[in-house]
Amino acid sequence: MSIGIIQRIPQARVWIISYHFVWNLKSSDILFIDNPQSYLLFQLLVSTMTSTPSPTLHHIGITVDVLEEMVDFYTETLNLDILTRFNVGDEAFATAVDVPNAHAEFVHLDTGDGRLELVSYTPSNTQHTSVGLNTSGTVHIGVTVEDIDAVYASLPDDVKTVSSPQTTDTGTRVCFLRDPESNLVELLSI
Repeated sequence: MSIGIIQRIPQARVWIISYHFVWNLKSSDILFIDNPQSYLLFQLLVSTMTSTPSPTLHHIGITVDVLEEMVDFYTETLNLDILTRFNVGDEAFATAVDVPNAHAEFVHLDTGDGRLELVSYTPSNTQHTSVGLNTSGTVHIGVTVEDIDAVYASLPDDVKTVSSPQTTDTGTRVCFLRDPESNLVELLSI
């Protein structure tokens, strides 16, 4: 004699795979499970499939005008390695970025815990604004370096710096500089 358990499916679509059968269940379905082991497996599957995982950072993107100049800056000045280069230019991409007939060239750089994405669009919309860090909407990239003073001393003469390295109340040493297209980059030694 088997004991049956009636289980209402949570507010989600769930695929249950059992033996050689696959059921596509939705929230209005009722499932009859005839043994406790299957019920525990079902609960585990439902809790895993219906929980919302926390998002993880994949990349920070910067739209640039002169891609190779920016790649040179980030690879030569900050020693970031190129992970990948690719082009995208189909209708789905143009729709996704809301730029008619968009085509883009991408370079992903390794920042250790994530990626820095440099992207150059055709057609482009060149609009440079050099704003201060206290302006709402201003973004910057923060890069941890081992010896900020050595990195600062080795910066090429044409790199625009906002300040020399400073020690903050927290003990962190920071300085800001601008890449060739005036995007803010923070160097930190923690």
